[in-house]
Amino acid sequence: MELRIHRAKLSNLYQINSLCEELLGSSVGSREEIFRKALKNKDYLCLVAEIGREVVGFIDLWAFPDVAHGAHLAQIQNFVVTKKMRGKGIGTKLLEEIIKIFRDKKYHELHVWAEKENEEAIRLYKKLGINNECILLEMEEWE
Repeated sequence: MELRIHRAKLSNLYQINSLCEELLGSSVGSREEIFRKALKNKDYLCLVAEIGREVVGFIDLWAFPDVAHGAHLAQIQNFVVTKKMRGKGIGTKLLEEIIKIFRDKKYHELHVWAEKENEEAIRLYKKLGINNECILLEMEEWE
């Protein structure tokens, strides 16, 4: 079957949720509520990769103004391909499409983060030119 990459719609939420569970496990809040809000935000973009009617991967991008640079930066927040479809070039195609959009919009920097142990993802990012390494520190709060 043919791979299609397109902007996500609210109707893709159920399958995106399954991919998020594969990546992170259960949500700490309402993925549906957050997804609805994100889709309405002009600075948010979510792409899905579909084979037939099955969403096999997704990637999302947030753009934001940065005072220090005096320009817009962009960050890939989530990026996952279902385990059974990894190694087939789907992630590469999703990432290439996001990089194209990043360049078309003339954002200044593209950021992405990955767990240090996720060597496969890091290799992919570097292969496509995302190779300036920085440290991202994180703090989580639970209700």
